[in-house]
Amino acid sequence: MSATTPARRGRPPVVDRDAVAREAIDLWSTQGFAATTWDQISERTGVSVRTLIRRFGSQPAILARPIEAATDRLRAALRAAPADADPSDVVHTAVVASVSEDDAVRAGGLPWVRVVAAEPQLQAWLRTAYAPWITELAASIRARVPDIDDDTAYALACGFEAVANAAMQAWARAGGTDSPAAHVGAAVHRFRIG
Repeated sequence: MSATTPARRGRPPVVDRDAVAREAIDLWSTQGFAATTWDQISERTGVSVRTLIRRFGSQPAILARPIEAATDRLRAALRAAPADADPSDVVHTAVVASVSEDDAVRAGGLPWVRVVAAEPQLQAWLRTAYAPWITELAASIRARVPDIDDDTAYALACGFEAVANAAMQAWARAGGTDSPAAHVGAAVHRFRIG
């Protein structure tokens, strides 16, 4: 800011992240991710381009909210597990718990999963976006399995994230009418730690 530019006053604009995400997903679903501009998202949401860029930084980051919530659910399930519980059971339960069964989330989750699955750029972004989820799971695996090193725990956590993501995509391809958590549960229960 230059010396002649007056300081901005008042509260920063409030941005409804969920509403922006719904509108962006709708645009990406109809015209593709690469063809969608910030101007189009701004026009659809009524939020200025400047505010959108300041709030999200990138178009893929608009999709981060469900991943943040999934990480919170995963963390809560891991912390709630008894210390002496079987590590595989703890991981399976936590990974499944990270998938929301809330009807509103499920309704929004289907187009979210479909858009991410259809766009290579969003698939690449997904690995970065899920880093906190993976780190949380890896730390729990490492803490519960004494003979596993950090790299192995991290690799296992990455594997569970990949399996959960693939199961969510299978859920979306099947129409998304049943439980996404059941799809994830059926997939992750095939893997054991130890």
